[in-house]
Amino acid sequence: MKYFAILFLMLVFPTANSQESKASGKIVPFKLVEQPPVFEGCENEDRDCTLQKITQLFENEFKQETIADSLNGSEIGVKFILDETGSLAWQRIDAGSPEVKEEAIRSLKELPQLTPASQDGTQVGVMIDFAVKLNLFETPPYPEECKNAENKKVCLSEFTTSYLFKNFNRLNLKGKGMLYAELSFFIDSEGKISGLKVSGQNKVFNQALLAAMKNFPPLYPATRAGEKAPYPLKMPVYYGKN
Repeated sequence: MKYFAILFLMLVFPTANSQESKASGKIVPFKLVEQPPVFEGCENEDRDCTLQKITQLFENEFKQETIADSLNGSEIGVKFILDETGSLAWQRIDAGSPEVKEEAIRSLKELPQLTPASQDGTQVGVMIDFAVKLNLFETPPYPEECKNAENKKVCLSEFTTSYLFKNFNRLNLKGKGMLYAELSFFIDSEGKISGLKVSGQNKVFNQALLAAMKNFPPLYPATRAGEKAPYPLKMPVYYGKN
């Protein structure tokens, strides 16, 4: 799991500025709206549940492994509007680094449509504002072969790619053209693979990828703040020819 120090700062915005007008109609601060938007799974919970779900999604989507270690501890200001349909309508990211800002925008855009908020029986837009402090990993997980590597992230990537294609069964994929899928998984605090998932349009390709990775060998676990910690990984996988 990706880790952040999250501080929610619910602010009152009496009027929408020109950028915020992309969300049509009335906009109410999340903390003050009568019926807040509802994230799936929070139907019988209070508004804090929705905030937690939004935070978790942002954490899970944010690819910390793409961010330079020198940016550890940097802060990101995130402000966004959910419109009257519960969809992301506008966002503003304040970050000291272009790469952090780009990844934060990409991560926020993965937010699904929520059950919309309402005020006085009418659906309204809501504004949510929070600050994020990056708390990066000190070391990624790595195999024995990478123990003395200067850049363990690169070594891990090369090891994982090599393992995947060494164990990948291609027999049923001839003549399928160019195939694409994304593998996602965690290396847990014991160094073992967990939460293995694949998203792609070709079911045979997806199953071949899952089969190739299910026996992925244990690694030295990642460390964060001096402690062993689960580490998320995502791998885009292309195979075949156009």
